[in-house]
Amino acid sequence: MTVHPFTHYSKKTLLVFLLVYLFCVVFYILLFLHDPHIDFVPLYIVGNLWRTGGPPWYYDYQILDQAYFAETAAKTWRPGYILTTPKYIDDYAVKLGFQSKYSTTLYLYFPTFIPVFSLFALLPYNMSANIMMALSILVIMLIIKIIISKTTSAEASAKAGAIAILIILFSNPARMAIGWGQFTPYLFALTFMSLYLEERSLTSHSFSDGAGKSIAAGLLLAVAAWCKFFPGLLILYWLFRRDFRSIAAFLAGCALIFAAGFVMFDRAVIHAYFELLKVMGRGVTFCAANQSIEAFFMRFQHPIQQMLGIVTYSAPGGLKIIALIIKALIIFSWFSLIMRLKSREKVGGAPNHNTIIAGYYLMAVMIMLLPISWTHYYLFLMPLTFYMLDLFRDKQLNIPVLMKVVFVIAVIFTFFPPGALSLKYVADFMNATIGKKVSVNVVKFLFSSHLVGGLVMLLLAQLTLRYHINKSRG
Repeated sequence: MTVHPFTHYSKKTLLVFLLVYLFCVVFYILLFLHDPHIDFVPLYIVGNLWRTGGPPWYYDYQILDQAYFAETAAKTWRPGYILTTPKYIDDYAVKLGFQSKYSTTLYLYFPTFIPVFSLFALLPYNMSANIMMALSILVIMLIIKIIISKTTSAEASAKAGAIAILIILFSNPARMAIGWGQFTPYLFALTFMSLYLEERSLTSHSFSDGAGKSIAAGLLLAVAAWCKFFPGLLILYWLFRRDFRSIAAFLAGCALIFAAGFVMFDRAVIHAYFELLKVMGRGVTFCAANQSIEAFFMRFQHPIQQMLGIVTYSAPGGLKIIALIIKALIIFSWFSLIMRLKSREKVGGAPNHNTIIAGYYLMAVMIMLLPISWTHYYLFLMPLTFYMLDLFRDKQLNIPVLMKVVFVIAVIFTFFPPGALSLKYVADFMNATIGKKVSVNVVKFLFSSHLVGGLVMLLLAQLTLRYHINKSRG
């Protein structure tokens, strides 16, 4: 039974959610009390520069060659380099209240969003960073609540939601996104809500209501796509559903955001944005935080010590070809899922508006196609995970116990990866204390725990859908 995510709850239930929220906020503030929130600082810097009329340093960068990697890199590939901010931006960040032994990170969002981030600059840095964390927690909680409410009754979803919220909020992707001050929770929310509103537009009771939801879905996805390009792949799902209203709204929204950038900023700023993206695309980092296919293979080609820093390397052509083939297979798996859903409809299964699993699946596919897929991007696997969990709970599907066990393992790898523990092993290797006890390749494999868990999740989704289709035919 599907229920409205924010109604039909008792005061006691709402109080429980409020207490869970307050507990998580206080916990994260205390946990990251002395953390510099490394990914929030670029948002704060550009917002402050724009608000105060400072110099347009928004996309300034410098490349540092890593000479100390030359000896080890000579045995593999060319020495790596670090793409970072210039010293004058680091000094500016210190004046704003940023205190860290590390350099500030780069601002990678389209110029149109800089005025939005200037709102954070109205408050002191540490206060704004804590507000960012509190809002991120709230956003994730609300999205989880919507996902849970789609499959269970009101009170049951309230209980399941409270448990799920606590589990997810302390998962590795959420911890990194919230604690580091990442924009990813909002990017995830924009993408999911565009999917959610588009789905509801097909079940609206009036044309105006349905059109309004479709337009809102397209505009939200346009914002998400201009923050990071990969959410734009969701239009493939809308093409499958032939929802041209949402697609038109998406294209119009993209054009408006792009035009707004030229109105508010000089062409030099727009050019600097695309130039920075071009420079970033020249190489791949294989540090633990990158959970891409390219990073998985590159880790086995480099000394384990080189995984501790965010250093960029040029991948060889052969590796790029292998990664491209794997990504092509992942894309093919989504089209295969689409074909199965179409066959399900032909035999009297669910109508077109119930093919939401294809949208959830595509959200998972998005992040696996990226050459740099940060750990916190794996929040995008949440909808598919909850959808599959609901299917596994359906006793009528007769899903084998082995598949359920593999699903649990995949969830652990995706959200609570043993790769998070492998950092300790790296330090131990560097001290040569357990080198004979644990295989280096095992540790390198664990560094890609999120990716491995996500790929297994996609495979399980394909297998589970077969049982669902057979039930429909039965």
